Amino acid sequence: MNDVISVTAKRTFAGSFIVATQLWFATPSGYLSVAFMTALMAYVFYDQRFPWLAVLGGLAWVAFMLPLVFAIQAWKITQWSRSIGQPVFSFDEESATCKNGLVVTRIPWSGIKQIKVTRKTCFFYLTERAAWFFGRDELSKQEESAILSFARRSNVKLTGKAAT
Repeated sequence: MNDVISVTAKRTFAGSFIVATQLWFATPSGYLSVAFMTALMAYVFYDQRFPWLAVLGGLAWVAFMLPLVFAIQAWKITQWSRSIGQPVFSFDEESATCKNGLVVTRIPWSGIKQIKVTRKTCFFYLTERAAWFFGRDELSKQEESAILSFARRSNVKLTGKAAT
């Protein structure tokens, strides 16, 4: 069976913003980073007379900065996609491939750490926090099933809706 399944990933600002947020909070280190930033900024704002103000200042700073960081990342992703083209992912029995502009990255299934399928997005984790992603609506049910079958045969960890 030499079936190759190809997906052209659409990159929108809103979709990229959501994915950046999901990737940030996909691991405990994302939550620890938020707690550390809040504590650090609370320390910066600390005033012995109003300690509660320091905590509020730290929380407000993080509440403002994190969405800004995600927005900048989403903007970079969409600008990059506009300049070099949308990434094209291809999957076969042996590997997963991403063609982005002139760069082609081919990874054997053993190099994929995890596949997580959410209600709207498929994530192919290359590391704990780095993932290829595309919308589930860009695949038919049969294509999604075939990709997950390729991954299962190679013992890739499947989570989310992929595990069912």
